[in-house]
Amino acid sequence: MNLWLETARRLLAKAKDDRYILAGLMHDSSAPVSPLGFHAPQAVEKALKAVLAARAVEYPMTNNIAMLLTKLTDQGISAPPDAAELPTRTPFEVAFRHDDAGEPEDIRLDRTRALACVDRTVAWAESHMTAAEDSR
Repeated sequence: MNLWLETARRLLAKAKDDRYILAGLMHDSSAPVSPLGFHAPQAVEKALKAVLAARAVEYPMTNNIAMLLTKLTDQGISAPPDAAELPTRTPFEVAFRHDDAGEPEDIRLDRTRALACVDRTVAWAESHMTAAEDSR
């Protein structure tokens, strides 16, 4: 058993769990925006870490998507399709975890765009996982 690949598989499965929550609630107009905005970057973060783990690259224990993208490029790993946009999705994560005041009024979420970014990032991670598994 390859511990790196097992870790990568678990991370990718968890990314898909976050994506499931986002997809399941995105058309529910009564769903609060904070949890949706939280699960989008969580899915992306876990997908990025899955690719790093699949390549046996140690990754920082961080939620900082920009830092994870830098780690990928430093390792010569191609960035996901929406790399330039992905770091802008993190304000929800902080607000959801630390703000007891309710919805972040000044932050908007394009639910369709968020899900599309997550879908492309997860698909990108799956292709890297397939390549890593085929090479072992």
